[in-house]
Amino acid sequence: MVVAPNALDTLENMYNGASTSGSIAIQIPSEDAEAGVLAVNPDMLADKVYVAVK
Repeated sequence: MVVAPNALDTLENMYNGASTSGSIAIQIPSEDAEAGVLAVNPDMLADKVYVAVK
């Protein structure tokens, strides 16, 4: 189990034009760690979104 520092509040209500920030922890293969791009589906029916990671 991992607890990310400054964790993203996933229960926060977000309205049109709002923004937020926070950290999440994701397990990835070590050989992909330096790639710098992550593909996510923000919703079960949504298309993939590519996100730059640090």
